Amino acid sequence: MIRGFAISPPASASPSTAEGRHANPVDAKKYWPWRAWAPVIPILVLAAVVRLWGLGAQPVLDFDSGVYLGEGTFLASATQRATAALASSGPGTPLERVALAAQNGTEGHPPDIAKPGHAILLAISMLLLGKTAFAGALVSALAGIGTVAVTYAIGLRGWGPRVAIPAAVLLAISGEHLVYSREPLVEADGLFFATLAALISLRARGARGLFAAALLWGVAFSCNNRLSFLPVVVFLAELASWPGWRGLIRRGTLITAGFVSPLVAIEAAYLVARATGRATSVRTDWLDYVQQLATFSRMNPPDRVRFDEWPTFFVDLALMDGVGVLALLLVGIAVLAWRVRARPWARADLLLAGSFLVPVVLYSVYSTGEVRMRHFSLALPWVMLAAALGLQWLAARLGRYERWAIVGAVTVLAGLAVPRIAALDSAPSGMPAVLEAIGAQNAASTNGPVLSFYLGEARTNARLREAFVNVPADLPPLAETYPLLVVDMQAYVFAGDLTDLYSRATPLVSVPNGSDAWYLADLLEHYGIPWGAWDDLLTKWRAQSQAASQLRLYDLRALVRSGG
Repeated sequence: MIRGFAISPPASASPSTAEGRHANPVDAKKYWPWRAWAPVIPILVLAAVVRLWGLGAQPVLDFDSGVYLGEGTFLASATQRATAALASSGPGTPLERVALAAQNGTEGHPPDIAKPGHAILLAISMLLLGKTAFAGALVSALAGIGTVAVTYAIGLRGWGPRVAIPAAVLLAISGEHLVYSREPLVEADGLFFATLAALISLRARGARGLFAAALLWGVAFSCNNRLSFLPVVVFLAELASWPGWRGLIRRGTLITAGFVSPLVAIEAAYLVARATGRATSVRTDWLDYVQQLATFSRMNPPDRVRFDEWPTFFVDLALMDGVGVLALLLVGIAVLAWRVRARPWARADLLLAGSFLVPVVLYSVYSTGEVRMRHFSLALPWVMLAAALGLQWLAARLGRYERWAIVGAVTVLAGLAVPRIAALDSAPSGMPAVLEAIGAQNAASTNGPVLSFYLGEARTNARLREAFVNVPADLPPLAETYPLLVVDMQAYVFAGDLTDLYSRATPLVSVPNGSDAWYLADLLEHYGIPWGAWDDLLTKWRAQSQAASQLRLYDLRALVRSGG
């Protein structure tokens, strides 16, 4: 029975404990293992279908996806060449052969944006499946499916099946989560490891479990350094059972040791590689992990604060997952606030509050790298848990019809998500046709890193300043080197004089690439939204979505002449 906002504990729970007073945990003897996990099987099938359907034909649309694919390609290529050199009987010592092989002829570029964990996962996938876009996207897809399973487990542990099941379904059909589960970006795998760490910390009863959770938090950070807010979340969760200052220092030391362990291991690998390079007289001018973190911090200083853009998260969620999910989330926030209004606190409640509120509050006013929705995706499992908590509370108002109300609401939300999922999953790729037209020629692109994955970095504007094609003045320098220009969705994120120029010119090739749903996601990635300004973004989306969903090939020199 539910009174007010407080969910009554099961009979087996002690009302004097925080878990008994606030949570509705699963009776392990009653539900474990089959009854607890049977409901998640069809949910995982659903999550797998929407994430893997047509993944091999999925277009690579995001600028950063090309960057990460280049890093994974480099590590896979270097590993293959080093292994071949080690097995060969060429001149020099085995160490010299390995070092020279890793330096010369490798594809892609060394990791340089402080997310080496993700590059390692991409490299492993490419070594197993080949250096394809599918191998890169599969890492994100599997991580996305795993995050759905972990979200279910957290919900089951903290609040019972009537929260766990809706939360897992909502995450499985989430348009926002689907975007990051089908692009080789860092968000899906970093989020998977962070959510798994939260589950382990929730279940931990001793130092070993706490250390394992901290280790996974470190792995998550190595994949995505935007998870730097995790220490605040951990501290908030620790308030559930205050261990005293001495205990806090002891537990904090243990968590810190676990967190930095994978980071130290990665830096040590860089230092060994640099020492090897110096010993064998090969180039060592790449950045090690510490240098990458320092460079990333300088590139993204804490001065991008926009308090007027606080509605961005709510607009993103409404447009990508529906107004119904947003409404349930608002109810869930109220339920959660009621549950934590007085002590003792349940650890699951504080973990939910911290994991949701910290990234949403932080990134609602501050952006690193101008990718807004990408920041908010780090809270998605907790958003869906809070929404499910709100749904469970609303359904409980109906008494004996509670279960059917939950089933009905989730079914309606899933039905409403079908068009969005179809638009994301069925987006065509025009890259094969454009590559055939390019042939052996060099070509520039409005998305150089992505094109470089297919052509090679020596044949396109993949790196540094020339990779950014933003204004008409950027075209003449490119025309001196590249006879062709590929224009994709990236060009229409900031539509203006250049896109007007493209629309007036006649392309050599024009083929469908992406969809209006992907273009909307791309816009939400890059735009903060002040109060009342969401109509401006939707106007831009409607005006440009058709053009943005085409991949075009132009004669670059003719384009420059027409613009002059």
